[in-house]
Amino acid sequence: MKAKRFVQRLEFGSNVQFQRSNRFFPTTGDLAGQAAYKFHKNGSAGFGLSYKLVLGTGFDNIRFSGQGTGIRSFIDWKLKGTFFLNGGYEQNYQPDYSGLPEGIDQKWTQSGLVVSVRNTRSTVS
Repeated sequence: MKAKRFVQRLEFGSNVQFQRSNRFFPTTGDLAGQAAYKFHKNGSAGFGLSYKLVLGTGFDNIRFSGQGTGIRSFIDWKLKGTFFLNGGYEQNYQPDYSGLPEGIDQKWTQSGLVVSVRNTRSTVS
């Protein structure tokens, strides 16, 4: 990795997810982009931005509106063999959030997760 320049160590990614509507919430789409810095052959860390887009409640009510944004950071590290360590921290801004009583007037919600996983997938040659 020492032979690679800074730009060659950057990895870019994106994520698009859609959630169908239910009785209470309209259809939403989550759009995200991220950039990671590969600091070791087995590890990388990065950040990303996300946007929540409301698409309406069905074909008879198609309406585009923004419902929030988010900032996220993450780290991925291959420990040894098939053991991996993944962690992330995220803050989401939802201006119209009025859920549970402790969520009233809370514009930014945060969450974090650290997971150690053993990959058991086998490959066929």
